Amino acid sequence: MSKKIIPVILFSIAFLNTHAQTLPKVQEASLRAPDNIKIDGKPTEWNNQFQAYNTATDLFYTIANDDQNLYLVIQAKKPLSISKIGQRG
Repeated sequence: MSKKIIPVILFSIAFLNTHAQTLPKVQEASLRAPDNIKIDGKPTEWNNQFQAYNTATDLFYTIANDDQNLYLVIQAKKPLSISKIGQRG
């Protein structure tokens, strides 16, 4: 995988369903990645604030970038969604 594009996938089961209802289905604005970003599987740099909730895939997500990298942060709340992400196609 190229160093210029780093996908960051964060999985978590605990997240409020009401928050999903207030988010758009598609991220509407571009977002700058936090300066303190760590590739550690924890959404602490994002403060559990995702930009969109896709009802078809049941995923919270944010797409962000800095000067060199593109980041995809995903949080799944249901075990079936997490299992599907881990499956090979």
